[in-house]
Amino acid sequence: MTKQKRYTNLVLFLLLMLLMCCGQDSNEQHNFFSNNLSALLDSTVFDRRRLVLPSPEDFKDSTSQNNLKERVKIKSNIELPALTIAIIDSIKPISDLDSFFKKIKQFKSNSNFESTFENEVIDDEIHKIDITKFKVDDSKYELIYYSDFEKKKGLSGNIIKTDNTPICTLSKIYFNKEQNLGVFRMSIVYSGLDGYGVIVFIKKENGNWVIDKIIEEWIA
Repeated sequence: MTKQKRYTNLVLFLLLMLLMCCGQDSNEQHNFFSNNLSALLDSTVFDRRRLVLPSPEDFKDSTSQNNLKERVKIKSNIELPALTIAIIDSIKPISDLDSFFKKIKQFKSNSNFESTFENEVIDDEIHKIDITKFKVDDSKYELIYYSDFEKKKGLSGNIIKTDNTPICTLSKIYFNKEQNLGVFRMSIVYSGLDGYGVIVFIKKENGNWVIDKIIEEWIA
């Protein structure tokens, strides 16, 4: 075998291994979001339809404060139709990956995270979301694509909304070599200057992906 042929075979082998790793990551990512999105929304989304805005009059005396508490109680227990969640149509890689990895090191309380993500391959692969594959509680949430939501609302440019529909963005999940730990970004935006972002740590327990920890990253 010539040197050139050995080199060609090596390159092909490395490319094959890279494709296999990417494919495995994609499958694990699909498994997590399909089975855990409902729990993720439970932990990160507040239904603004239940929001009670107090006025200074609500704090002038104990009777006013009790009335406020009662309004809050009634609003929290009222039956509402499923909350519409607009999901950004694609899962994209994190662009500032180096700074992201440095940031997550601040939250590695578990020693198992020490060697995680250090050699992650940076890619620009974008995964189209299929919301029909997400298992969510239909009594709580109705998922729609953001592109359909934008068309419906006649929006263009900045996200400016007058209703209570949260817009959810999910990043690519970055896994460790053992494929038992992962981390990604998620954001919930209600309007242009009203939203927040979190870092989500996940882990595999008894063969199933579960949410390990959610850390607030930014708020506006």
